[in-house]
Amino acid sequence: MNWNGGKLNNLCDKQEISPSELSERLGVSRPAVYRWFSGSDPRGSQLLQLCELLEVDPRDLYDEKPAEESALLVAGGKLFKKTGIKLVYALLTDPRLDEDWGNDLLNVPVRELADKASMSTGSVSELLTEMKTRGFLLTDGRFKRLVNRKVLFDQWLNGYMEYRFTVRKQCFKADTVSWWKNRKPEQEGFLWGGEPAGAVLTDHFLRPSKLTLYTDQPLYDLVLDGDLHQLPAGGNVEFLEPFMKTDGEQGCAHPLLVYADLIYSSDDRNTETAGRIRDRYLRRILESD
Repeated sequence: MNWNGGKLNNLCDKQEISPSELSERLGVSRPAVYRWFSGSDPRGSQLLQLCELLEVDPRDLYDEKPAEESALLVAGGKLFKKTGIKLVYALLTDPRLDEDWGNDLLNVPVRELADKASMSTGSVSELLTEMKTRGFLLTDGRFKRLVNRKVLFDQWLNGYMEYRFTVRKQCFKADTVSWWKNRKPEQEGFLWGGEPAGAVLTDHFLRPSKLTLYTDQPLYDLVLDGDLHQLPAGGNVEFLEPFMKTDGEQGCAHPLLVYADLIYSSDDRNTETAGRIRDRYLRRILESD
């Protein structure tokens, strides 16, 4: 059996017991309580005290299936479809996440969050409810907190890979892509993704053989300078519609999106580069809950 922090979250919510109150009544630290909500189960006497307080059988807080699988068992869920993956991306890449807790994107008015993720307020409210049901969202009084982030990220990655098939793109063939280092992406109206971004973010550990550019502008000069020949599919240069409106660093899309691009390619050298990006840029995001 596997511990399900989402069940604990739902039980506490129904009984109007906040994590802070749970900490005080059981005599354990708040970080310990947050770990319970995030996926680490209490042991021994702490489990018994918790179940006694909530008046439940210990088996009511566990699943027969692994947490990764139980997180998927929401019939008709939209969290890892097009709108959902945009919302999760916005929350995970929020620079205020963990740095200014309580004032982060998750805790702003729904309308502001909807504007950031380019979706309706109704869709955002529905998705936040689903996140809570799946055990990814913890409410402590008037504040919300993102938990179970590793599972959330892994499922987001699967959803993004399916979504990427549907993204509008232009494909080109170039005799060489060595010119990519001489371009000025932010001045020219695009951001690097995939292999060139992987090279930049890992101090050129990777040598790109395929270029991914995120842009919503016609890059005529780049097409001419790079001697690009358009193809219906394939090629070694791709222009993708931006995933979301976002600022870039070093001319690259956010490391989370770059990581996804590299994993999507199913190339061994890209996978190794993605691992370096995860260790350098994403570990804090995914392990801070």
